[in-house]
Amino acid sequence: METIDGPVLVLAGAGTGKTRALTARLAHLIATGRAYPGEILAVTFTNKAAREMQHRVGQMIGGAVEGMTWLGTFHSVSARMLRRHAELVGLTGSFSILDTDDQIRAIKQVLTLANLDEKRWPARVLAGIIDRWKNRGWTPDQVPPAEAGSFADGKAISLYQAYQDRLKTVNACDFGDLLLHTLSILQHHPDVLEQYQRRFKYIMVDEYQDTNVCQYLWLRLLAQSRKNICCVGDDDQSIYSWRGAEVANILRFEQDFPGAHVIRLEQNYRSTPEILGAASGLIAANQSRLGKTLWTDAPSGQPLEVVSVWDGAEEARVIGERIESGMVRGESLGDMAVLVRASFQTREFEDRFLTLGLPYRIVGGFRFYERAEIRDAMAYLRLIRQPDDDLAFERIVNTPSAASATRPSRSFIPWRVRAACRWCGRRPSCPRPTSCRRRRDARCPVCWQTLSAGATASRRCIMPHSRAQSWTSQATLPCCRRTNRQRPPGGWRTWSNSPGRWRISSRWQGSSTTSRW
Repeated sequence: METIDGPVLVLAGAGTGKTRALTARLAHLIATGRAYPGEILAVTFTNKAAREMQHRVGQMIGGAVEGMTWLGTFHSVSARMLRRHAELVGLTGSFSILDTDDQIRAIKQVLTLANLDEKRWPARVLAGIIDRWKNRGWTPDQVPPAEAGSFADGKAISLYQAYQDRLKTVNACDFGDLLLHTLSILQHHPDVLEQYQRRFKYIMVDEYQDTNVCQYLWLRLLAQSRKNICCVGDDDQSIYSWRGAEVANILRFEQDFPGAHVIRLEQNYRSTPEILGAASGLIAANQSRLGKTLWTDAPSGQPLEVVSVWDGAEEARVIGERIESGMVRGESLGDMAVLVRASFQTREFEDRFLTLGLPYRIVGGFRFYERAEIRDAMAYLRLIRQPDDDLAFERIVNTPSAASATRPSRSFIPWRVRAACRWCGRRPSCPRPTSCRRRRDARCPVCWQTLSAGATASRRCIMPHSRAQSWTSQATLPCCRRTNRQRPPGGWRTWSNSPGRWRISSRWQGSSTTSRW
């Protein structure tokens, strides 16, 4: 805590109080006047850890913690930076942040436009490839050709570029883009980088061993001026390499920041000597580590026990018997817990507990914002805030469910991608501008500028030609019709009596549905 200036690496084992050390250092900087709360950048990996850190600092220094606007996760801090400079990467400050489902949906659209079979080349596989490239800080033009692999016969890089273009069209970015775009801005705009280097006098990082290449480059750029960076981590706990974490980041800290102070926190306050002995003996076989020896003055506990079973059902039976034995000895069920690696493994335990009549409670499950009804409501709010968000429109176009139009992406997206208002450059007013002559007084639905002065033809735009249009019930709106008079994709469209709604005619689909355009 007293080593203030210069780079500092704190090697803290599990249960040694690394979060307390980080918050104490942060509170010390503010209390001694070394920096104002807004001049400290503190990043963690989870929102829960960020809230806990802010709560602890608030208990130490009081109301000054409210000024710590740069305390959060890597993604939340990057999102705040990106909204300030979004135009530098082709976005606007009101961009949407896509979750996993919206990301998969966008990739499926890209695969469809590329005439690729989504069953043969799954969108989730491509999403994993793109996420891995973004974790390494690679934009589409920076991906080495050797990394293309065999996905879509080597077309993964071009699909990555098409996906990024698609996100810019709808003014959105995924979680990987929050860091990648911010890194690109800092790398290519020295004035922006200098602005943040002057702002942040001190930088503190929690769980440094879990940083990926993109986060590592992001931190190194911000810290290269003052070099007042303090990283807390444990090289023995780097278990997220499967999602891009690079343990080499913490191993080469002393090479990246010459003269760095290395502080080891080795006293454990959480576990018994038996647990520490087993963990230390196991990790000692790892040669790629900086090294530390954990110890504790806690009293001895029960020895560890390893039980081998044939399958999940037998495992559940063994656990059930242990729980019943504990209850006979007077132990409380509230003092017992079963930890599993993945949620699907709870099924065997639930079946066994129901058979034995043991009450239980599942901790975890779907998060609040992952529930379908919450995602639908958020999609409505996103579309209200940003009319360009086609992905949100696709999600709610049949929510609540309508009778037809179950696959809007093939009907709408190819049209909307190619069209744009020439005044505001935003959402198109006509789905087929190359094959449709617009009405004389047609207007863009975003900026309401007149789009053209051409004469009306048999093929016309489906959008309302004036805000003050007097609608009549079931009045046929001008629609994009082909010269051979064939039915266009999605059916002929007629305008309903409610402004802002269109109807797919039952003449062609047997039933009609009303949705927002």
